Amino acid sequence: MANQYAFKTYLFKSKGNNLKMEDMERSLNTPAKVMELASVLGVAVVPVKNN
Repeated sequence: MANQYAFKTYLFKSKGNNLKMEDMERSLNTPAKVMELASVLGVAVVPVKNN
């Protein structure tokens, strides 16, 4: 079931209690990737201003 998702790596790592913020930061490195994941999950993306 999880294999059908583009973010399946997150699901497997999360299930194994091995998902780290660094994993997500490394792979979600473009706004398009963030927007795609948010769309699939059905959540809104809140822009964050980096200083």
